[in-house]
Amino acid sequence: MYDPSQAPYLTNHGKLVDIEAPDLQMFPDFASARPTIQDTLEPGEIVLVPAGWFHHFNSVSDCISLTWNFVHNSRLREFVSYLLNAPGENELKQLSYAYSEAK
Repeated sequence: MYDPSQAPYLTNHGKLVDIEAPDLQMFPDFASARPTIQDTLEPGEIVLVPAGWFHHFNSVSDCISLTWNFVHNSRLREFVSYLLNAPGENELKQLSYAYSEAK
């Protein structure tokens, strides 16, 4: 997980880097990104991703995972704006979006 301060390395004009296959022309500073938290969950553990944090997860074994995403009314306008800006296929696949408190 990357805290919101890592946004300059993970985003570019509203686009979000694909962590597994970064486009280094689009995200030239990606190599400077530093995860704030790296962990391996044990069976039965859960993780809460705080609003505004960037995250990427991989399964290292067979598993069942459940994701609950929601958009709070206070951020609805930003979320709709993001969707209207035609996010890339990898962004839609990840079902994630980034925003900054600086907006």
